[in-house]
Amino acid sequence: MQIIGEAAARVSDDTRNSVGDVRWTQLIGLRNRLVHDYGRIDHDILWDTLQVDIPSLIDQLERLVSSDQSE
Repeated sequence: MQIIGEAAARVSDDTRNSVGDVRWTQLIGLRNRLVHDYGRIDHDILWDTLQVDIPSLIDQLERLVSSDQSE
């Protein structure tokens, strides 16, 4: 999750604005919470995020990469 958040922070503003269905701010915020405030992590919420949100994020990013490669 830390790596995903770090990568999201490196995505350009133009790309973030053009791909509005990815929750960029939440990804970056989760990374920051994990790194800087790990004592207050709700492990149940983190687990749900990993199980529910990450698979859909992967699908979104795969579609994004596929569409970029086809252009």
